Amino acid sequence: MRRLIPLLLLLALPAPAAADRYYDSSLLAWVDAVAQAVAGRLAESGGTAAVVTVAGGRGVTDRKAQRVFAPRLERALTHRGVQLGDGVRVEFVLSVEGAQVWAVGELRGGGLPGPAAVAVPWPVDRELEALLGASSAGTGRATWDLRRLGPAPPGTLDLGLTDLDGDGGHEILLLGVDGVRTLSFRGGDPRPQGLGGPWPLPPASWPRIVAGRIAPAPGGIWRVGTTAGHSLLVDPADGTMEPASGGMPLAQPPDRSGPTTLLAASSNPPLVVVDGRPVRDLVRWPGDSTVEIAVDAHGRLRGKRDGAELRLPAERVGDRLLLLDVDRDGAPELVRTGATAPGEPDRLEVVMLAADGSGVSVLFEAAFDGSITALAAGDLDFDGRVDVVLVEDDGDAAVLWRLERGR
Repeated sequence: MRRLIPLLLLLALPAPAAADRYYDSSLLAWVDAVAQAVAGRLAESGGTAAVVTVAGGRGVTDRKAQRVFAPRLERALTHRGVQLGDGVRVEFVLSVEGAQVWAVGELRGGGLPGPAAVAVPWPVDRELEALLGASSAGTGRATWDLRRLGPAPPGTLDLGLTDLDGDGGHEILLLGVDGVRTLSFRGGDPRPQGLGGPWPLPPASWPRIVAGRIAPAPGGIWRVGTTAGHSLLVDPADGTMEPASGGMPLAQPPDRSGPTTLLAASSNPPLVVVDGRPVRDLVRWPGDSTVEIAVDAHGRLRGKRDGAELRLPAERVGDRLLLLDVDRDGAPELVRTGATAPGEPDRLEVVMLAADGSGVSVLFEAAFDGSITALAAGDLDFDGRVDVVLVEDDGDAAVLWRLERGR
């Protein structure tokens, strides 16, 4: 249904404060308010059955409307005694108007004397932003989409994305001060869901973990290293851990010609040692390991090609780097964080690079209230586009975010 409903038929129903049940999810509360409105209209006509369709309108795609909203609406209607099948045809369009998202529906047939309508608004919050694409949480350009996924465990040190079930979508692997855990997030989920863990790390040489790294190893296993002295191989499917040879793992860009992990000697956090040089992070160019980009001990970008220095921007940056093709143009971009103290406002930047690895221009940037403590990339939602996932921590709470380049 993509036509305007005549205003004379439109009954705008205020969203109930809590419907008749309490929810900690704004999506579920809104869905139940819509179901309550539909059930009320059906009761007026003496009907108990309905056929429901949902489409996207302004600011909401059909795919999101049908995969996120529609199945939850059907369950809420069933809970209220509505039979799904032959009966009144209920057609909804979801759209965003300012700070509210609307479900505008038209009811036809099934004993109704004529078309009837309902319209249920709900305030847009970050959960609805993430689930329905109601608005962008980032400050970058319109072709980029930055969204809050949900809370992250406090004390998260690093993260990775890995396909645990072989379905083509990635799950989230987190390394924290309390151990290793896995989370799942799909487009229809209100927030990341726990899969396994936390699996605690074994006793180490030092009692306190200040920093840690996690990176993929062959065979679906991941390497874990911490400043407490841990050097482990972890199976994210069940949390099995085995000791490994010493080294702090640094994740590298996917490259069939080389490993996805670089082992570095640990130093005073956040420094590690690569080829005798203390750095905060280091990534090598996909397909050409003679080109590398690092954050040196002073927080400045340094690059080399066959040992010769590259010209890179002189400003200081944070401790985490990614090098991958975010915008699908065939060339890798550099994803970097800002140079801020723990808990202080941070920023994320995606920088276009020249063929020799030198910086060209900033494609995207966004500001955060807290520090970015972890950064990784993969594909969470099966769309074939790169998702950059990060953890923001302001000292009181931690949040998972996703950045994706629009079509």
